[in-house]
Amino acid sequence: MAHRHGRLAILLALTFSIASWVIAQDKPAESAPAADKTAKPAAQPSPESVLKDMLDKPVENPIIEPSRPAEAVTAPAEAVAPDQNIVGTAPGAAANTQLRREGTFVITRRGRMVRAAGGASPWMVTFDADASGMADPPMYLMPCQMLEDMEQIVQQQGDGVVFVISGQVFVYHGANYVLPTLMKLAPSHGNLQP
Repeated sequence: MAHRHGRLAILLALTFSIASWVIAQDKPAESAPAADKTAKPAAQPSPESVLKDMLDKPVENPIIEPSRPAEAVTAPAEAVAPDQNIVGTAPGAAANTQLRREGTFVITRRGRMVRAAGGASPWMVTFDADASGMADPPMYLMPCQMLEDMEQIVQQQGDGVVFVISGQVFVYHGANYVLPTLMKLAPSHGNLQP
């Protein structure tokens, strides 16, 4: 019962304080002088004068201190030699196959996902040779939502799933990476030829 009365007392005190504040806000300021209705508003400076003032005042650029001392800056990471299975040539390809240039695109290429052995990304895509004889070396798959979807499909259907992949190619530490932007399952024709 005492607890209930304590709450009621707090509620009444809070209501009284709010009411006093509202009344104080509604009162006109007595000390403020009445506005002279005949006074003209102050003239605004012209845009040209404002621009001239801005250009005449020199602006000092502040010196930005480094967030950590120069001694603490570490040397750049050493280049890691990529696995030769990654940068090697695809079966039947010429021995002088080069990495694909960064910024190029892989467009609707058939391929399978395989686990990468000790690489920067856990998954790679190995491309099938197409009708024009293009046989690209395998590429790492960059982590993204589409890769996660592809992983779920492989978990459900097995590692024999063939994808049709499009994406942008990147180069990092001497290996190609592809960021998949489009993925679909390749149609299965069984033992029939397309």
